[in-house]
Amino acid sequence: MQQFNVSVCISKGPEGQLSCHSELSDEFLKQPLITKLHVLRAVSENLHQVAIVGEGNTSSEFEGEIHAKVLIVPNQIGLDIDLSRTLKRRESQEIKACLLAAEKYLQSVIGVMVETQISELNNGDISE
Repeated sequence: MQQFNVSVCISKGPEGQLSCHSELSDEFLKQPLITKLHVLRAVSENLHQVAIVGEGNTSSEFEGEIHAKVLIVPNQIGLDIDLSRTLKRRESQEIKACLLAAEKYLQSVIGVMVETQISELNNGDISE
């Protein structure tokens, strides 16, 4: 059994754009590439299932996080996804937009990991 955390930090600046970056635990970063890909895909795909009950805060700027506690047992990935208090206080449509932005961000991270791996294989940088 393995357990680690994956967080996506989301912020909305004065121009109204949502931006994301990730915080990945050291335990996660030590995992083999295939495990990382499966975990990021599972988190990304499960963001649709997060219950959305916003409190209606519509201030122009904010920062918040989506936390995923990941538990891996043989042939299964268990997830516990939680939104930071800052995100929970936003209005529901904005929370949905944040979840969508996080999903797209994680999918782009997966793409970069795959491209990097392919590039390393093509350059012979990985020993077999």
